[in-house]
Amino acid sequence: MKSKSPVGILLGGLATVALLFVLLAGCATAPITTPAPAPAPAATPTAPEPKPGVSPVLAPAPVGGTQPSPVTAGTQLKLTVTEPGDNVVVDTDKIEVKGTTGPDAVVSVNNEIATADSLGNFAVTIMLEEGPNIVEVFTSDESGNEANLTLIVSYLKGG
Repeated sequence: MKSKSPVGILLGGLATVALLFVLLAGCATAPITTPAPAPAPAATPTAPEPKPGVSPVLAPAPVGGTQPSPVTAGTQLKLTVTEPGDNVVVDTDKIEVKGTTGPDAVVSVNNEIATADSLGNFAVTIMLEEGPNIVEVFTSDESGNEANLTLIVSYLKGG
């Protein structure tokens, strides 16, 4: 049985959180609807018609009486890789991928997971195979913002 990669789990979890947020946000603002009941016999009293100018209460306001600001999920998050450069050739099988992203964002470099510091700086060490290597850098934050970059780093053994 093949296990999911940490990136797959991370992205799947973020998608689940975003979906739950959308569903919960919809519950707080959308009226609850139920299927229309079968017509009642004429002798049965019906519910009174709503009074003009009175709106039904759909959901209680949060404590303090203010609505939370909407969160925009999936917007572009800043991501810059400062080391290594794209299409570089190295003579070692281990490199450190460094860069910047959003503060405290989660960063994945070829499935090696790290967290950026409070200024957004990160460093992740990865292993390379001989020849060209695809280096995939993904980042995401708690708000669901994401970004990714792909680099090529070639490892040539020294003589």
